[in-house]
Amino acid sequence: MAKKTLEQFRDDIAIAFKRGKAKVPRKSATERFKRTHTHSHATTHNYARIADAFARFVYEQHGVTDLRFVSSAHGREFIEHCFTRFQEGELAAGTAKTYVHALSKLQNLAREQMRTRIRMINKDEMLARAKEIDAVRRLADAHKGLIITREQAQGMVELLAQSRSPNATVFSEMARFGMETGASITAALLIQVQDIDFKQNCVIFWNDKGGKDRVVQVDLAYMRHLAHLVEGRAPGRAVFEIRRQNGSLHRVETARKMAENLYRGQAEKIGLRGANFHSQRKAFANSRYNQYKETNYKVLERDLSRRLSQSAQLAQKMARLESRAGARHGAGRHFSHDQLARILVSMDLGHERLDVLRFYLGGAE
Repeated sequence: MAKKTLEQFRDDIAIAFKRGKAKVPRKSATERFKRTHTHSHATTHNYARIADAFARFVYEQHGVTDLRFVSSAHGREFIEHCFTRFQEGELAAGTAKTYVHALSKLQNLAREQMRTRIRMINKDEMLARAKEIDAVRRLADAHKGLIITREQAQGMVELLAQSRSPNATVFSEMARFGMETGASITAALLIQVQDIDFKQNCVIFWNDKGGKDRVVQVDLAYMRHLAHLVEGRAPGRAVFEIRRQNGSLHRVETARKMAENLYRGQAEKIGLRGANFHSQRKAFANSRYNQYKETNYKVLERDLSRRLSQSAQLAQKMARLESRAGARHGAGRHFSHDQLARILVSMDLGHERLDVLRFYLGGAE
């Protein structure tokens, strides 16, 4: 058997992640993923990037260029190297923990596709190790991006358009898209023309948070703006394209970093230190929250009932939440107007988690 090169090794890993996310046609949304555990596009992209770094690491340290010859010692050495970087301040706590999950995902994909018992990491052991060095704590609100108002988010849209970047207009449109739909920076870069439904006035995010699809209703004025933005483009073409000077497209990861760096730099100019592109998503959350607080309670109840009727998984999750509320406050407990507004916002964001809403709205969960 001929010895593989580093590039072939990295290609094997890239192919493993692509096959691990194999999809059926988009019309069959319920059948899209056959695996028990699915991840969003952003998470999978991040995992694949870390796995690629692992390939380079074991090649440089041990000359290994084939997944079949990777051992648990190699995996442990790589993770410990990452933990050392965390302790030296080079990596955030959440990032260090992500390295463990990424390597575990690579291990599972390799086992499925090579039909062999490859063992490169003990996930539970490594997560316990991460806990020992305090690499699993949630970071401060500032790390997640400053909470800004819709007015400030609109100001950032205008400021990005005025920047000297060759892609200033595209970055500005991405920021507005995040403010209007709650899209993360990666989701915005992955959205295609065919994902915008002009008949139903909504945008569909396939395989968004937690591997679930997310449908966001958009006001008519912004839908008209989107129609003008994508006019003449093919259905499979990206809505937001970040190009080099020669006209070729940047990779998603490169475009994401460019957008993030530009946003942070422009935000600091107007005193929004700590704001990042995710702050546009927070502005969306706050806008929806204020809208729900001003909406009649009965209307919100009907909206919630409609959403629950469309998703058995969501209905079960809601039943558990109501059960906990009843146990805490007595049977027959109804959600307050504020609580119901927060529940609907969590659904609009796609993750349906009240525990992380403090990073978007502040205050109690």
